[in-house]
Amino acid sequence: MSWHPCPNPGSSVDYSSQPSKASCRSPRTFASKRGLTLCGLVALAFSLLAGCNSGVRETGPTGLVSGKVSVKGKPLAQGCVNFISDRDGLGATGNVKPDGTYTLEGPLPLGIYKVFITFNISPAQFGTPAADIVKTVPEKYLGQATSDLTAEVEEGKIEHDFDLK
Repeated sequence: MSWHPCPNPGSSVDYSSQPSKASCRSPRTFASKRGLTLCGLVALAFSLLAGCNSGVRETGPTGLVSGKVSVKGKPLAQGCVNFISDRDGLGATGNVKPDGTYTLEGPLPLGIYKVFITFNISPAQFGTPAADIVKTVPEKYLGQATSDLTAEVEEGKIEHDFDLK
């Protein structure tokens, strides 16, 4: 009797009636392929959503925004700067680098934007220095509804620095 990949180990099976190795799929192989297929579909969906509506309308003049974020004069070492238009809900975000600088992803239509700070911190990071940075930012700047920061986007390259106090 030769080894066959399909049956569960320890089961008594008549191997003569089993399909050939080429057509046999073990439960593990099927689950792996199904998982890869689901991951592929999720990735495709996110790609389509990002490509179809990045949140920025590219008609008319636009501005490219960058700047620096500090808290009481010291650079904010991580986080995301978010610009959202109260008029039409369009906006953009940019990751804060360790030196406090940021650049928004893509151009924004001209206008006034509400600015607020968010953080991408996983549960595994709770209680670490990375999560402690959130505590340094005054709470009012952590949400669109509570932030009093605004910035005007003008045509061309614009710098907007924010010192959160």
